Amino acid sequence: MRRRIVTTWRARGARPHTLVSDLSDASPTSQAYDDQVVLRERLRGLLGKLSAEQASAVWLVHVVGLPVAEVATRLGVSGGTIKSRCSRGRERLRIMLGNA
Repeated sequence: MRRRIVTTWRARGARPHTLVSDLSDASPTSQAYDDQVVLRERLRGLLGKLSAEQASAVWLVHVVGLPVAEVATRLGVSGGTIKSRCSRGRERLRIMLGNA
């Protein structure tokens, strides 16, 4: 399921704008840019430690920026399920970032 979503997302040419937009204001040599790159790479690694369902929900809602209803439709589950997956995924990310 996750691979199909990612493949569809890539085929449409969609790009994650939440993290990239944060980088657009920083010059390539600034400390803020370096910090954002490090954080983005850390986030990518930590998402791999979540369940596929949680990682997909967090990625599509918080990084890609799709509405919960659209993600629910794409994944074939209810909006409440997407919200709970995002909530649990964010909590696990918080814990992992705090321990790192």
